Formats: sequence, C-alpha cells, structure tokens
Amino acid sequence: FTSERSSWFRATALVLGSAMFAALIGCAGMQRAGGPATKPATAEPVVDPQWRKGYEHALALMIANKLSEAERELTALAERQPMLAGPYANLGILYFRTGRTADAVKVLEHAIALNPRPAYYNELGMVHRTEGRFEAAEQAYRRALELDPDYAYAHLNLGILYDLYLQQP
Repeated sequence: FTSERSSWFRATALVLGSAMFAALIGCAGMQRAGGPATKPATAEPVVDPQWRKGYEHALALMIANKLSEAERELTALAERQPMLAGPYANLGILYFRTGRTADAVKVLEHAIALNPRPAYYNELGMVHRTEGRFEAAEQAYRRALELDPDYAYAHLNLGILYDLYLQQP
C-alpha cells in the first residue's frame, strides 16, 4: 500500500476510533448546541472497562498497521459484545484496506444495522465507489448526510464521486 493510503487509513481509524470511544462513554445521543433536534443514534450498550481496553488496543493495532492482530482482536471483541457496532465498523475498514471488499460491505452493513452512524455510511460509500458501484456509493453518502448534514467527510466523498467518477462537477 502506498504511504498516502496508509495515512488515510490511520486518519480514518482515528476518526472512527474517537467516534466509537465517544459513543461508548455516552455522547451518542447529544444534540448540537443551537442546532435543530436530530434523531439520536441508537445508544450503545454499556461495556465493561476490560472490553473497552481491548477495543482501544485493537484500534492501536490498526493504526500500527498490525492488521492480522487487529482483525483477531476485533473479531473476538465482536463475539464478546455482538450488539456493539464499533468492532464491525473497524473490521469493515480493515477489510477494505486489505482488498476484501465483499467482507467490508457485509460487516459495515451489519454495523449500520446495529447503530446507523454517518461515519459507517461514509465508509460503505467508499467501498462501493472503489468497486465501481457509484449509485450505491451515492446512496451511502446521502444517507450519511441525512443523519448529519454537517458531516464533512460525506460531503467530500460525494463531491469526489460526482467530480472524478461521474464527471458531474
């Protein structure tokens, strides 16, 4: 993988890791100050500190590019707490990074079913775009923006899709 893709992966893992950590400590249902009320994301179940520590370790392994170890840990975490979306979402990123796009779609869709978040839809859109499924990518980015109209990554990726892939600047 190129260093550019590696940098993208690190940034994506940090964003999703931060988002998942915030969700795990109870910030998922917060409303933006001064903004319209939005439907809060489904609350994540309460997790024990040991599970959280394992999750943070798995994210650190992803950032360190120790993907096989990260995959093992994320899979084990998902088995221990199957109702938590974070491990599935990060497995989706990991699978996408390693070229396992069918697996990435499957686990990202599962994460979305558990807890629909703009970041998950954005990641799913990138997988679809890479596979040439531009209509599905557009739908995923648009769904992310329905959940959070200010979600910058979905705006960026929708713009990239229109400009570079669909020649609709």
